[in-house]
Amino acid sequence: MNPQEQWLSCQWEESFLREDHEDYLLGRGGSDESINRLGVMSWTPSTTPSPCTSFRKWFGETGTALRGYFVCPLYSPSGRCVGFFSRHAEVKKFFLYLIPPQLKWLPTFIGLTQEDQGYLNNRRVWLVEGIFDYFAMSRIVPEGDIVLACLRASISRLQLQFLVRTKPQQIFVVFDRDEAGLKGSQFAYEYLSRRGLFVQQVSYRGGKDPGEIWDSSGEYGLRKEFRSWI
Repeated sequence: MNPQEQWLSCQWEESFLREDHEDYLLGRGGSDESINRLGVMSWTPSTTPSPCTSFRKWFGETGTALRGYFVCPLYSPSGRCVGFFSRHAEVKKFFLYLIPPQLKWLPTFIGLTQEDQGYLNNRRVWLVEGIFDYFAMSRIVPEGDIVLACLRASISRLQLQFLVRTKPQQIFVVFDRDEAGLKGSQFAYEYLSRRGLFVQQVSYRGGKDPGEIWDSSGEYGLRKEFRSWI
């Protein structure tokens, strides 16, 4: 464990989820189970400076620039904490931070926790774009399935290579229904299918993404829209 990993581990131990952040996440589709599974917490500036130069440059020595954000720790396939995703609850502003040099060679997803440690074989995987899509789909997928958010409008080659190595039983691609999402969905489908994985692109209406369907019609709307897939 490098110094920045140790520093972040101390942050997670000392932080908690504020009530207003919890209410916000519950309103955006989160459940107590999914919020706890991801380990989401409110950022609290540290009492000691970060040892990471890039962290200090972006967020200040103790992370004061992240005040008001909730954070979701990100883990490598081996279970190491390699960074975090953070989002402000009042304005649409977010950051993705990965401890250098992990950014270059480790696949990261929201939903890949210490408990999973990358072992997805014989499990069905649902790929989505963002954290609110993760919360929405986590409410309706069958028990035992795993939802992974790619944190972008597409999927990286590192993430794709990770899926090829772990060989899930089946992969459902549930990206946004905009141009970038449809393009990313097709790319993921072609890449994974050519390597022998069972992949399906999930079509749906009722919203641009699962999170938007939750916002407009709740769990009932999600189950109605995805009933033929789940």
